[in-house]
Amino acid sequence: MDQKALNYLCYFRHRKLSKSPLPYLDLSKDEDIEGETYLETLKSENMLDFDTWSWFHDYMLIALIKYKRLQALLVQQQKVEAGWKTFLMGTHPRVGEMSTVLKIRGNSPIVEMLQSLVLTHDPRVDRLTMQIQKILSTVNVKNPLLIPGIIDCYSIPKEPVHSEEDEEDEDEYDPMNDHEDDIQDARWAFGSYGHVWNMNKAYTMVLKLFMDTGRVTVNKDQISIMPVEGFLQAAFDTDPSRFLGQKDDLFIGRASNSTQ
Repeated sequence: MDQKALNYLCYFRHRKLSKSPLPYLDLSKDEDIEGETYLETLKSENMLDFDTWSWFHDYMLIALIKYKRLQALLVQQQKVEAGWKTFLMGTHPRVGEMSTVLKIRGNSPIVEMLQSLVLTHDPRVDRLTMQIQKILSTVNVKNPLLIPGIIDCYSIPKEPVHSEEDEEDEDEYDPMNDHEDDIQDARWAFGSYGHVWNMNKAYTMVLKLFMDTGRVTVNKDQISIMPVEGFLQAAFDTDPSRFLGQKDDLFIGRASNSTQ
């Protein structure tokens, strides 16, 4: 579904730029969720093309699509780590008493070699994290009311009331003025797709974290990161058929109590 959503967002831009007609709503071309090439295509502003004036709305939807992919990668990484820790339980003198894994107990070089083969860092995590932060930063520079407005619509200022005299003296609207319609755009964003970001508290937590720190993930330890909403919620978001409290494939031992 995320793939179809991204294809849909990019289709209309491709249709505008194509020199020949495209099949109506042809979503067969899969855009790269982890790529960036379409971002500049969507952002290129054209005075005669209204769609390009509001690229930041597309950016907000793409940021969410990318975050959902990031969730899936982080959850998969956590499952691999939990599987490794489960494997190591075989080296415990009591728990692994009947396990052949007990043979490598105390053999640090073998254990470290196996760990280096199993626990590999996925560079896609870093790429997606940086992309999402860059997208949100770009949107926030364009309209500083939009992201706070999606988090809380009451943060959007009321539109100023103009008298007839003001309207007569008002300069002609310039579509290239970046901040001309910040309030209207923020309200439109909340009314049109704010519910998508608010359908899950995890997503608004990401936006709040970004506004506070400029980041979209938190440190799990000194070398790795985790979703701000925790692995249980992220795993459920990735697979809604999953029981929200299921921990057995994510944590082992005390980690199930300390890492949420």
